[in-house]
Amino acid sequence: MVKNSPYSKKNIINIYSDKPKVIILPSCFYDVVNFFRFKLFEDNYTWLINLLELAKKTNFDWYIKPHPDGFPENKKKIIEIKNKYPFLKILPS
Repeated sequence: MVKNSPYSKKNIINIYSDKPKVIILPSCFYDVVNFFRFKLFEDNYTWLINLLELAKKTNFDWYIKPHPDGFPENKKKIIEIKNKYPFLKILPS
């Protein structure tokens, strides 16, 4: 049994709002960017920015759950995204 698994803890999130909720589960931005042969976006970061530009126009609660095994630089990028899109709430990875 792995003692330090990111999946070993239960995170309970209480969300009280009548708005629809959207949770984004992006891959690590620094992981393999050329994984898919036929893709609509250059990489996961580009996809996320496009999604959040659309999200600004909605009346939803938007959440992002960073990849639990992401590279350390990934956390910095998530914080930058949060600063650019303040409506976005960051969940524990």
